Amino acid sequence: MSKKFFDVFPTLKLDDKTSALFADVEVTKVASNSDRVYLHVHISSTHLIPKVNIYYVESAIKEQLFGTTSIRIRVVESYHLSEQYTPENLMKEYYESILLELKNRSIVEYNVMSNTKYRFEEDNLFLQFEDSIVAEKKADIIISLIREVF
Repeated sequence: MSKKFFDVFPTLKLDDKTSALFADVEVTKVASNSDRVYLHVHISSTHLIPKVNIYYVESAIKEQLFGTTSIRIRVVESYHLSEQYTPENLMKEYYESILLELKNRSIVEYNVMSNTKYRFEEDNLFLQFEDSIVAEKKADIIISLIREVF
């Protein structure tokens, strides 16, 4: 059974913009392991939340609720978007978040994607990677992330 984000985290203090983004977000699951090494907060939203705000919330939960405890917080997003979010609109809207996620994982993957051109034909996404060994090696990882997003 899901609950509103601020019902699950009533004492969490966020900036006004992020609070507004999370006001109608539902928490569908909170999971941890027995060692309490990680905490995964699964959320569901009807609107996109920029990745920078997701990372901010992860950091705020860690700092405000767990202090110096060595626990990793991860917010796992699930979106239920309206039909206005065609694949092309989604890419326009979420492109910076994709880059940020890649940058946090690997600066090389970020650089490869930054230099990749993309286009849509109907609802099909075509990526044109640079002709390099690095791009060739990272293409599958980037494509996998983009598939996960879509």
